[in-house]
Amino acid sequence: MCDIEGRIVEILGDQLGLADRFPAGRMFSSGLDSGSLSKSLSFLQEIRARQATFEWELQIGAGDGHVRTLCFDGCNVDGRLLILGAASSQELIGFLDDLMRIHNEQVNWVRFGLKEMSLKEAAAGRFQHDLYNELTRLNNELANAQRELAKQNFELERLSRLKTQFLGMAAHDLRNPIGHILTCSDFLREELANVFTEEQLDFLSIIQSSSKFMLQLVEDFLDVSSIESGHLHLDRGISDPCKLLEHNVRLNAMLAQKKHIQVTLQIEGPLPALALDEGKIAQVLNNLISNAIKFSEHGTTVAVRAVAEGSGVRIAVRDQGPGIPEGEHSKLFQPFGKTSVRSTSGESSTGLGLAIVRKIVEGHGGRIWVESLVGVGSVFIFTLPGIG
Repeated sequence: MCDIEGRIVEILGDQLGLADRFPAGRMFSSGLDSGSLSKSLSFLQEIRARQATFEWELQIGAGDGHVRTLCFDGCNVDGRLLILGAASSQELIGFLDDLMRIHNEQVNWVRFGLKEMSLKEAAAGRFQHDLYNELTRLNNELANAQRELAKQNFELERLSRLKTQFLGMAAHDLRNPIGHILTCSDFLREELANVFTEEQLDFLSIIQSSSKFMLQLVEDFLDVSSIESGHLHLDRGISDPCKLLEHNVRLNAMLAQKKHIQVTLQIEGPLPALALDEGKIAQVLNNLISNAIKFSEHGTTVAVRAVAEGSGVRIAVRDQGPGIPEGEHSKLFQPFGKTSVRSTSGESSTGLGLAIVRKIVEGHGGRIWVESLVGVGSVFIFTLPGIG
């Protein structure tokens, strides 16, 4: 009899003369040969998990350099582990009288189990043979499926690389001509505004806004292509996050004036210097703040808040927009992952900005997430780790 951990409490019977190898107070496993140590731990765990287990072969050192293999059964008796060992499973039946004295219900359960095993012994060989054949067949099918899956994964990775290369090449080739269109339309509007009719100026405005959107889309494509190719280059330097925040909030506050939206900045306490790629983090801030402005109603407030978090910094951008349904949060940081929420003044979106933002933040060793309530607004939060 052992406690629940497998420590011997009492020897109830010893027809094999092995009591000296299993003294009270020692672990059951310590009386076995070292080659059976791991298996004995599994044996004890099986008793605890299933209440009873049968026909385990464990080895005991015979003292002359040889080992003796015994058959063991075990069951849980009122929170203790009753362990039975014999030269064979048939001899275990002789312990039933002792089991009756300890716990009649457990005896009947064990007796039934032993009887059932003896009745099934004849069929066991055939069953094991059929089981082996079935397992072999299933294993072969699994191996074939794994090989086919590996081939398909390789092909998907190859196609993904080709897609990324194509996007990068196409975006690179489109950037210059789109830039020329935008430059020329700007020149025409500034220099020849008094020559064009009102209708022609409207057409020119459409050309300008479309060119700006296409140029932004191309720039996002180039960023995504670079990131997916594993070429996210970060030009890190020691940076003052306060100055970076103040500069980007000031720039976006000017743009927010068109919608009479106020952009505020709250820095709680001193912020530690960080090792950042200032251009990339400015891209993150501009994207989050401009998105907040884009989805906010006229006359509301976009609040940017920063606080030290350990040796790093935690930054949050909060809006008073319509909020994002919880079931759509997972789309936000995926390429082209647009939600059902629409901008308040028809502003366009490429659907790539937040995917790029996530890669930049994670590239710095930080993380980003969103908290949002429909009808209340959203807050995008990201962290940047400290130096070292």
